[in-house]
Amino acid sequence: MRDYEAYTLKNGIRVIHNRITSTKIVHCGIMLDIGSRDETPANQGIAHFWEHMAFKGTRKRKAFHILNRLESLGGELNAYTDKEKILFYASLRAEYFERAVDLLTDITFDSVFPASQIERERNVILEEMSMYFDDPEDSLQDEFDGVVFAGHSLGMNILGREKTIKSFRRKDFQQFIKEHMDTRKIIFSSVGNVKMEEVVRLGRAVHGASS
Repeated sequence: MRDYEAYTLKNGIRVIHNRITSTKIVHCGIMLDIGSRDETPANQGIAHFWEHMAFKGTRKRKAFHILNRLESLGGELNAYTDKEKILFYASLRAEYFERAVDLLTDITFDSVFPASQIERERNVILEEMSMYFDDPEDSLQDEFDGVVFAGHSLGMNILGREKTIKSFRRKDFQQFIKEHMDTRKIIFSSVGNVKMEEVVRLGRAVHGASS
């Protein structure tokens, strides 16, 4: 017997919820079926770069307001990218669940990619790449993947290449999202002491879902 409930919204987004009544914390996230496997040699690293840029400004929030929105309540907001997915997630007290869903929806679907923030984050990622490749233990798996998946996007490093990272502009992120965003391949998931009906209600706000 499964310990979770599932519901598919009108726009195709799947809502997965596991109600646990013994906790006051709720964990939730929006998982996109988009990763570095969807890149080409010309835009290698753009999925990971997009993940970074999601926190740098939306149509209604600047970077400071994004970072402070949950942190001021003792919550956590984070994200990661791998070869097959991008996940934006949050953890906080259950009474602030709606705030978390609103923020996750905002950064996932309404980023504006400010030019000044792109330049700033470009340097952050280039520094991250330098640190990564300086540690053989970290880079060994990618070297192995490059051999096993030679000539395929699964063999490319998630961080990208210096040449591609330096080339990205706002239009490149917008084009990548337009080509790969598909609500039928998105999951909104949560765990905590929240009724499924409430999760579905809030889930309907995710990327314009109405049912």
